Amino acid sequence: MPLEERNAIARYSVDMVHAVLRAGMRAAPQVLFVGASGNEGKTVAQSNPATRLDLPNFVLVDALDRAGNKASFSNDGLEVTFYANGWRVPSRLRGGVLGYGTGTSLAAPVVANAAAKMLAVNPRHR
Repeated sequence: MPLEERNAIARYSVDMVHAVLRAGMRAAPQVLFVGASGNEGKTVAQSNPATRLDLPNFVLVDALDRAGNKASFSNDGLEVTFYANGWRVPSRLRGGVLGYGTGTSLAAPVVANAAAKMLAVNPRHR
């Protein structure tokens, strides 16, 4: 298949996934969706346009390094809502083994965890 045709199929797929995600998130305004900005050290617009969702129930998270600074690998942009630890985040792996991952995908659950704890303490703050 020619490159141009493959690119068109890929663009169509990304656009369709983005549209379905956006519709699903709009249909569930009571749910908080938390996304990771990505780890390419670019802007979100350059690297991961599928996470550009301007919705009141969606937050995008960047990673902080061990010094509390924005991690050099984190994508950045106006879409980013929160920053959280993304450096050697403790997590359980298969079999219960403790692992230490790094990246925005590790920072996003830190924010989701904080939001869940806040709602557990005061469920009226939605």
